[in-house]
Amino acid sequence: MQSHGEATERSLQSVSSHRSPACRGEEIERRLVTADEIRNPQNLYFRISVNGSVRQSSNTQLMIMNLARQISWASSFYTLYPGDILMSGTCEGVGQVRPGDIMECEIESIGSMTVPVS
Repeated sequence: MQSHGEATERSLQSVSSHRSPACRGEEIERRLVTADEIRNPQNLYFRISVNGSVRQSSNTQLMIMNLARQISWASSFYTLYPGDILMSGTCEGVGQVRPGDIMECEIESIGSMTVPVS
């Protein structure tokens, strides 16, 4: 699962009307997994590629803010309900994408998603 806006285009993070293909409900719904399907969400390998070139290959255990802290932080601003989705960005240095690029993200135990950049 990946978000073109979150993963690469930092200038769009402040634009509330931006919606990448991954933000549409039908795209996310096909890729959701339940908590019982993931043994340890804080130890999953992931990879992000652009046009077949690996831009990031890492593990969720290396996240600056772990998943529990992200949930806690978000819930300090608004009420979270079952089914809510939190999307986070990637570390600095992943790089820009341009229209026509093809992004792919793979996350262990979850799957992969390909997003054409428009």
